[in-house]
Amino acid sequence: MTLTLNTALPRRAVLIDLDNLLTIDRDTDRDVHFWADQTQALDRLSRAVELAGHADFTLAVGGRWSWLAGWAALQALDVPGRMCAGKDSAEDELLEQARHLAQHGFDAVTVVSGDGAFAELAETDGLRLTVVAPTWACTSRRLVSAAGSVQTVSGPRPGRTRRGGGRRGRC
Repeated sequence: MTLTLNTALPRRAVLIDLDNLLTIDRDTDRDVHFWADQTQALDRLSRAVELAGHADFTLAVGGRWSWLAGWAALQALDVPGRMCAGKDSAEDELLEQARHLAQHGFDAVTVVSGDGAFAELAETDGLRLTVVAPTWACTSRRLVSAAGSVQTVSGPRPGRTRRGGGRRGRC
């Protein structure tokens, strides 16, 4: 029996930046992060997966501390994931994965992150970018502008008080 893939069907991927999703507070002056506990991690990851919707491929990547905060939630939700090492290594690995998927017939990527590094995916030919960010306050303006749509785990956007903050403060 031969298995053939119908590449004419839309193929969607969900790529989850655990470092961004599971940071609950940050002291930018000292580069210190405070991570979600297991209950918060499960709540955030559940909501993110729900908002992202169906996917043909899902991957969560994070550094050591976000991995420790989120591994039980990943297992409970049956979300594949990997741990990586180094500053911005989760973003780098997920960007590389997105490019690879685009080259192999995926036409839509939902990124679970508020990091502006993912805005470049909107420039990939034939790839539609959507975003599920942790909060509006910690979502890069560049990412909001580049994405086809943006939702947040924290809920609807409050008024017009702030359009996204990137790394301007404590997120």
